[in-house]
Amino acid sequence: DNKILLGLSILKGSKTDFCNLVPKERDNNGQFYNLANLCKRVSGGRLFKDQIDLMIKAGALDDIGNKFNYSRNDMLQMTVPVFKTVAKLKRKTIAGQYDLFDGENQLKDIDILPATRMPDTNEDKFMWEKEIFGVAITAEHPLSTYELPDKRFIFAGVVSEFTTADRVDVIGICTEVKHILTKKGLPMAFISLEDLDLRTCSGAIFPKTYQKFGKKLDALKGCGISVSAIINPNRGELNVLDVSELKKRSYVNGKTRPI
Repeated sequence: DNKILLGLSILKGSKTDFCNLVPKERDNNGQFYNLANLCKRVSGGRLFKDQIDLMIKAGALDDIGNKFNYSRNDMLQMTVPVFKTVAKLKRKTIAGQYDLFDGENQLKDIDILPATRMPDTNEDKFMWEKEIFGVAITAEHPLSTYELPDKRFIFAGVVSEFTTADRVDVIGICTEVKHILTKKGLPMAFISLEDLDLRTCSGAIFPKTYQKFGKKLDALKGCGISVSAIINPNRGELNVLDVSELKKRSYVNGKTRPI
């Protein structure tokens, strides 16, 4: 089908015994037809909730989600009650009240839907996939959902190529904000930016500048920003002078309007 299939072992944080159990159970007893069915059949002697969550975040269960109109966020909310039901059925089975598979109707996903359905945002998928794979597989880079500024700018990854102390406007996703105090006890901060090619740069916001907008920095984490700064060529980082949030791209009929 012109698709590249990735094994479970490629997921960061996956466990070997779980990676071996899932395909073995599928091959021996058939496809997993819903989330509860999967959780029950791979629970074994221990509950692999963290591994199921990993599969959900990676998109490995998107086929099940699409079948029942569940988002990844929905399924992440469902794993706790599902596993609690599995554990309860196991206890009753051990007590001889009924066979585990006789409790099948109690494991229908429809009975344990989250009270509040949560659609997946592009930012959700990007964060999960980057964490698990190192790169996004199905999600757009969040920066691509913002409009590019009209003024001249450079992307975050280009900063390290400068050899002179130029004043520039740099755009990227703000991935980290760290507040500290100087030796004199004055507040300042460091920020990290990431561009479409996952290249990064960092910037220092010194006390005088921090007084202007330091309190709004945390709200900009995860957002597309434009940073006016002077490049420190010796350190390959920015001396930040000003920060502003980029505008989100407009959508037409569900698709982004070309920039």
